[in-house]
Amino acid sequence: MSSDDDVHYALKRLFGFSGFRPGQEQAVRAALAGRDVLALMPTGAGKSLCFGLTACMSPGVTIVVSPLLSLIQDQVVHLVRGTASVCGGIPAAYLSSEQTEADCRALLFDLHRSADAAMERVPGGVPGGAADGPAPFCDCKVLFVTPERLCGASAGLDAVLRKLHAGGLLARIVVDECHCVSQWGHDFRPAYRQLGSLRSRFPGTPVMALTATATPRVVEDIKSSLAMRADTAVVVNDFNRPNLRYEVRPKPDGKAAALQAVLDLVTRERRPTDIGIVYCLSRDETEEVASFLKRGGVSADQYHAGMTPLQKQTVQRLWQGGAVRVVVATIAYGMGIDCPRVRFVVHFTMAKSLEGYYQESGRAGRDGRAAQCVLLYSRKDVTRSKRLITLSSRGGKGARRGRSGPAVDEDRSKLEQMQAYAEGKDRCRRSVLLEYFGQRGSAGACRGTCDVCAPGKRFTAATEPPEPSSADSRGSGASDSDSLGGESWIVVD
Repeated sequence: MSSDDDVHYALKRLFGFSGFRPGQEQAVRAALAGRDVLALMPTGAGKSLCFGLTACMSPGVTIVVSPLLSLIQDQVVHLVRGTASVCGGIPAAYLSSEQTEADCRALLFDLHRSADAAMERVPGGVPGGAADGPAPFCDCKVLFVTPERLCGASAGLDAVLRKLHAGGLLARIVVDECHCVSQWGHDFRPAYRQLGSLRSRFPGTPVMALTATATPRVVEDIKSSLAMRADTAVVVNDFNRPNLRYEVRPKPDGKAAALQAVLDLVTRERRPTDIGIVYCLSRDETEEVASFLKRGGVSADQYHAGMTPLQKQTVQRLWQGGAVRVVVATIAYGMGIDCPRVRFVVHFTMAKSLEGYYQESGRAGRDGRAAQCVLLYSRKDVTRSKRLITLSSRGGKGARRGRSGPAVDEDRSKLEQMQAYAEGKDRCRRSVLLEYFGQRGSAGACRGTCDVCAPGKRFTAATEPPEPSSADSRGSGASDSDSLGGESWIVVD
């Protein structure tokens, strides 16, 4: 295990930070000690630093499994360019179907070369032998792949991974957005379920699993599905996001009135420079809302799975740069997108679960400043979601894949809990969310920042504290461990 000085020196030298956010140091130290780690940290708490710093302090290559190409590209840019001014950039790469065959071959060749160098140090080239001197560091420190590509690995990728493992250069396997592993989670992906086989394919390789949303039941399912060890360090942050203002408003009857409600919120309640996300249930709905906002003078664009990778990348780049002010998206956009300056998130259609709502609304306020989360609620939208769940049990168009039997019943139960949240008028919104994830909630923790605890109050830009005059504290090298409010963490051995 690395010394205290080593870890803090690497944090400062590689990322320019003088302190950790809550839970980060515990996760990093457990990983460097060779333990499996399962970290539950709210959106914006810095999960990527946990594997980024650990990868840089470990010989070999860290494999990061991530669900979306857009998320992968964003994380690679963050590691390479985001640290360039501090340390020259952390070597990271990804393999995807978007790359040319020549680019894929070049990357695999580099990994083969590093593995061959390591095998030359092992007596007789036998894995497990005593190596002569310290293991070499690979040119690529972090390699991102989707679960589909890793589990259905081509002969070339499988061969290089086995060679890296044999040479002691497969540092660890990181499963990002690991709630996708669990059939009880809100965003189950069948390909994620196959990741448990990696333990037998690469014995001895530590596993790190990261997510912002998991109930106690989902945590146990993740540990079992990934075959995590008995001594896995489970690091759980405080899920409270005190800078977020939660509000449920009745969704006006009629399409035109509902669209106007979104436009009024964006134009009358927010500053002209504020950027935000509007979530919708369907692709057609995203295009309809985006078009209405544009006609109302708002720079907006849609984002959904039916767009080409280039189209999605362009929207993401324009939005993060401020050229597009509002992205109207299906849930595909929300997962892991790194833009801390989101000042508002509007649900034009109710989320299908409290996990989904927590994660989607959690895109707001990642810089620690006040942000507005508004759910426009209508029972008609509940009916639409129920219909989709029924279709999923029949394999119908637009249904979630891989859902059947008890999992479908679970989907119905989650939707009912989300409906109860939206219709509730006597329980603090924040407390409901915290208790759902197994943490204690109280109206005292809310301090009048939800519509139940402050009835009649509208949480608009005018009610928020003024913008700070300087950049966020992380950029200046100071610790911002309390910027997201999550000061408590628990390590369960």
